[in-house]
Amino acid sequence: ARAVTETLAPARRVRQLVVGRAMQTGQLDETLLPKTLALPIFASDPLSSVAYATEAALVVLVGAGTLWEIERKLAEDLLTALRDRLTNQGRAVAGWLATARHVEQLTPRLAAITSTRITIIGADGLIQGDSMEPSTVNRPIGDAPEVVAARRGLIGIQQRQLRSDEELQYLVAVPGANGSVIRLAVPLGDILATRDPQKKYIFFSA
Repeated sequence: ARAVTETLAPARRVRQLVVGRAMQTGQLDETLLPKTLALPIFASDPLSSVAYATEAALVVLVGAGTLWEIERKLAEDLLTALRDRLTNQGRAVAGWLATARHVEQLTPRLAAITSTRITIIGADGLIQGDSMEPSTVNRPIGDAPEVVAARRGLIGIQQRQLRSDEELQYLVAVPGANGSVIRLAVPLGDILATRDPQKKYIFFSA
């Protein structure tokens, strides 16, 4: 046993020089490690946390970017589908009104069929019929860029309020017979209401 102790003595001396003397368990709670020992021992923990945090952040950012792109594409698809629907409905209304009389009476019925607000503007710029505000009949349409575009033979598209006390509207105006213009309007809130359930489905699926 004495020979073994003498053999291990040099190794213990080297260890004591490197890490110091062994301490009793009761002394450890009140002992501060020198920086030369504390840094190598404990630095790996925050470093690994930082590394994992970076990876986690990248995963979140990539995921958020993908969801944003999906949501943007979804919104574009909904607006494209709405534009096409309103354009086709506007052209159909123009066909019905080409030979119709009493436009101001027919406008609310056509609006109920298309689920839109319909405004008929004559070639003189006066409103011939409005499904929501009949009192505006024979009044000038005023500043309406979508109507100006329709008078040029184009499909006029705008997103704006028709009145200051109402929500944003999606407007599509199409050329009608004899210089008239048919404008259809749908609240943008209806589009958002359609998009929100789809957005939530995408979010929770991801």
